[in-house]
Amino acid sequence: MDDYEYRKLQKNSFFIKDEDSFYNNIYLSENKNQDIFNLVQSFITLTWLFGNSSDSFDSSKGSFSFPLLITINKTIGKFFYLLHIFDSKSWIYYRLYKVFEDESDIPKIQSKVFKSEFTHQEINNFFNYIHKYINESFKSLNSVTVPEPFLKAIDASLIIYGYYNNQYK
Repeated sequence: MDDYEYRKLQKNSFFIKDEDSFYNNIYLSENKNQDIFNLVQSFITLTWLFGNSSDSFDSSKGSFSFPLLITINKTIGKFFYLLHIFDSKSWIYYRLYKVFEDESDIPKIQSKVFKSEFTHQEINNFFNYIHKYINESFKSLNSVTVPEPFLKAIDASLIIYGYYNNQYK
């Protein structure tokens, strides 16, 4: 999805409030010393899976952005959500937006999960699945291909990371 499509879809959507339990589970269980490596592996894997990063991120706080349109198929209908995977201050975020056909369809009460479409538990399960899929895909990808050299910087965290001379930095 290009930046124009992302902005257009985001205009007709609203943010679904994060469940802290998902982030607590993944970040408290992962080794803190792996933060930089997680950025490297996430960037490489997301680029491999979805193409180049979008330009829709704050370059002083982050280094990549991957907006994706997802479809939830249920017996009651088909529902569209915007999944935005990005980094900010060296943390990886998964943001979910409910997409509506028209901006006027957006309800006044925001951040409400539509339980018949996508419950909080289903969202947490989906985020866990995506997070694990990215990590496991990196292992497979790393065994069959060599990444292109790159260098990324996050000014707000004073972090530089990348891949060069067969080393993840």
